[in-house]
Amino acid sequence: MRFYPRKVDRNHRAIADAMTAAGCTVVSLHMVGKGCPDLMVGVNGSTWLVEIKDEKAQTDFRPGVKGTHALTAARQKEWAARWRGTPVIVVRSPSDALNALGLVR
Repeated sequence: MRFYPRKVDRNHRAIADAMTAAGCTVVSLHMVGKGCPDLMVGVNGSTWLVEIKDEKAQTDFRPGVKGTHALTAARQKEWAARWRGTPVIVVRSPSDALNALGLVR
């Protein structure tokens, strides 16, 4: 079975733009697919993986809590379980992203 990467969430660009404006280096990973998080973000000498969720999606997400896994798709849960680095940060909005990375405006 061939796998095609999913489309980006509606809030993807706004979140990436907010982090870039705050001084982060942002690389979109959404085309990797197979459960890989949406963004790789470099800030203050650290690298973070960020999963973007639609603001209207129903999950157990807790804003501003690093490592909160609201990874609803099975592939995302499997990917996160295999990942040996820092836990994936899950965000829903630009303010969530800035808060999770300690970049409050």
